[in-house]
Amino acid sequence: MAEDAANVNVTSALPDDIRESLAVSNIKTIAEAGAFFMARGFADATAHANRLNILAETAMAQAVKGLQEVDPIEAISTLKMLSGNDVATTLAQLLTSLASGQQAVKSAQTTPPVTA
Repeated sequence: MAEDAANVNVTSALPDDIRESLAVSNIKTIAEAGAFFMARGFADATAHANRLNILAETAMAQAVKGLQEVDPIEAISTLKMLSGNDVATTLAQLLTSLASGQQAVKSAQTTPPVTA
């Protein structure tokens, strides 16, 4: 007599309490998977936001540095263009030369003496 596959009683070598425990454990694992992946998504989003903040701070620092540092030639040309005054341009060139000379003196002072 051929029995229908759906009506076949499956017997197991495992006791009923162990099978129930395994079923509960599997259901618990499946139920907690959503929370796990949601927490993982939040962690990934937080790390991504942190990387974007670091990138934005770096870009802002570079932009501010570019605004604060002025090349002497750029300063002289801006002064000449805005004032149209050659005396002001000459004075700015003298001040630039003086600053350059001061830097050279500072460098010379920190150079160790030559010994034989």
